[in-house]
Amino acid sequence: MGNHIGLRLALMSSSLLIAFTAGTATAEPETFDVVAGRSTFRTYCTSCHGPEAKGDGPLAEYLDPKPANLRQIAQREGGDFPAETMHQVVDGRKKVRGHGSKDMPVWGDAFLKTDSTPDEASAQKRISQLVTFLASIQEE
Repeated sequence: MGNHIGLRLALMSSSLLIAFTAGTATAEPETFDVVAGRSTFRTYCTSCHGPEAKGDGPLAEYLDPKPANLRQIAQREGGDFPAETMHQVVDGRKKVRGHGSKDMPVWGDAFLKTDSTPDEASAQKRISQLVTFLASIQEE
C-alpha cells in the first residue's frame, strides 16, 4: 500500500509541474557569441552606455554627445540591424560615414592590447561577439 501513496504523490507532482509550466515560454539558449559579447560589453561599455545599454552609464552625464541607446540601433536604421557598420563603429580604426565625430574609444586597438592572444583575428572576433550581443538586445 505504501508504494501506491508514493506513486500517487509522484503523479500529482508531475501533473502540477506540467500544469505550472504549460503556457510558459522557454527562452532559446543564448549562443556562445552572445554570452561572450555580453561579457565584453559589461567590461568595456557599461560605464558610458549603462548596464542595460540605454545610454545611461555613470559617465554619460559628463559626455557630449551623450552615449547612444544601443537597444534602438535597428529602430534608427528602419528596422534592420547594421551589423557590418556596427562592427566598424566599435572597431574605430576606420572612419564610418554617417557616424559623426570619433568620440568613442578605438576598441580595435584596445582589444589588440588586452587579449591573451593579441592578434588581429582575436580582436575582430571579440568585436563580432560584441556586435552579435548588440543585435540580440534590439527593441521592437
